[in-house]
Amino acid sequence: MSVEENKAVVLRYFLETHNPPYTLVVIDETCTPAYAKRRWSWLRIERTAFPDASYTIDDVIAEGDKVVLRVGFTGTHSGPFWTPVGTLSPTGKRCTNPATGVYNGDYWQKRYPSPGRSWTPGARRERERRGQSRRPRSDR
Repeated sequence: MSVEENKAVVLRYFLETHNPPYTLVVIDETCTPAYAKRRWSWLRIERTAFPDASYTIDDVIAEGDKVVLRVGFTGTHSGPFWTPVGTLSPTGKRCTNPATGVYNGDYWQKRYPSPGRSWTPGARRERERRGQSRRPRSDR
């Protein structure tokens, strides 16, 4: 896929799943099954803790198969919020937080392939096992 196509997929996924009306079926339409499972789990946690969450896109940077989003998050902490160090009880406070997300081609469905290359996580692990890099290097 071209850089512009990668940006379009990431923006569609992010904007439709992170802002009202929360079109979560987009996760299954755009993401690999393994990544979709993690995203569904995380979005459930986030929606429970911040039911009024919304995001703005501040920057979109893309090169090759990577897309980086710099976003702003705003929401009211109205429910329990699970973290790796424990669950935070609701505070009722409004919070605003900047965030950066890096998305790469390994997250997208096979139907969004790069010519001659599979974008599934299993294919990436297989390339790494064989000692093949993600991109050709001029010193090889």
